[in-house]
Amino acid sequence: MKERKERKERKVKLDAIREKLLADGIDPQELLGNYGSSSASKKQKSSRNPRPAKYKYTDENGNEKAGQGRGVHLKQ
Repeated sequence: MKERKERKERKVKLDAIREKLLADGIDPQELLGNYGSSSASKKQKSSRNPRPAKYKYTDENGNEKAGQGRGVHLKQ
């Protein structure tokens, strides 16, 4: 019962703010798109070309392995 009352009060406050924004000529969707939207604020990861191999070795099975010296280190 208390939650229902809080939700109703919250909705009334949000409606009042929305009306003030519209009266000032601001579209609420425009405001969200610029600042608060979680999907709009996520950055896309940039893709780049892989670095050329810096280190090479042959493992115990005779397979040649290569690495850049970054991240997981090669077993020797």
